[in-house]
Amino acid sequence: MKAQVKLKYVVKDYMIENNSQNTAIKKPITGNYFPFQKNILLMELHEYIKLTGESFFEGHNTNINRILFICKGNGTFCIEKTEYKFNSKSVITIAKGDLHKLNFTGETTGYVLLFPDNQTTDANNYFHAFLDFTFFYYSLKPAPLNLTNEKFTKFLSIIESIKNTVNNITDIAKVSISYSLVKKLLLEIQYSKMNIQNLLESFDLILLNNFNQLLISKINISRKAEYYTKQLNVSSTKLNSTTKLYLDKKIKEIINARIIFDSKKMLSDTNFSIKEISYNMGFTDPTNFNKFFKKITLSTPKEFRNKCYTEHFNHN
Repeated sequence: MKAQVKLKYVVKDYMIENNSQNTAIKKPITGNYFPFQKNILLMELHEYIKLTGESFFEGHNTNINRILFICKGNGTFCIEKTEYKFNSKSVITIAKGDLHKLNFTGETTGYVLLFPDNQTTDANNYFHAFLDFTFFYYSLKPAPLNLTNEKFTKFLSIIESIKNTVNNITDIAKVSISYSLVKKLLLEIQYSKMNIQNLLESFDLILLNNFNQLLISKINISRKAEYYTKQLNVSSTKLNSTTKLYLDKKIKEIINARIIFDSKKMLSDTNFSIKEISYNMGFTDPTNFNKFFKKITLSTPKEFRNKCYTEHFNHN
């Protein structure tokens, strides 16, 4: 019989609860509990697997944003019914709410960067908005990054800097440095996924970011592509060509993805009724929202919320 293991995140500790045995393992974060340590956790991959069980990565909805850096090993990564292969020097991004399954082949080493959803303050609201931006882009291009040795070494160098800074946090200045390093790493991953390599392309990124910002603030007003091209003062051809080039998605696909992305967060993080969420997403009829959500995710909003509430990890 398979045991059920549930992950729970608290502000000061990383806690694993084993529902079947009524046991708990706590891994305190060393040092003082500065905002950085409440919002970001960096662990070695083998330690993470050991804490959560060797079959931790069987299919489930993740309850936090996370990034895996595979230094050694290979396997398969399945997300929302699409399977990809990964190998050494790969980076795997998983946005909160994504249904995924990760299988390792042989010995695996690397790191896991996690972003627990704790209450935000004025000091870190900006960082959480930044996470929203980057992980939305990641969710649009979920395939693992299989990197060159040079590029992966660059990523590892940033990770080592993060480790050294976090282990020696004694003042707010070092907290700021830690946030800056993580933001640099997230942007490097985003640019690699989107194949942005020069300054000229960064102007396209500004257009995409403005589009994303509009979606965040106006998605409840309109789901029509024409509304956003008018607000951005660009032609539909320009915006479509830009989204296709960097994200391999049409405007309408990105609008739909943003609705699903935000809906999943509200379903998992709030007590809003599904009717209230449907109105927040701009649907006048909750039935249409249910049909829309199921068409894209293959589950109803209620089924998704129930999965979040009963999330568990199976292992032999």
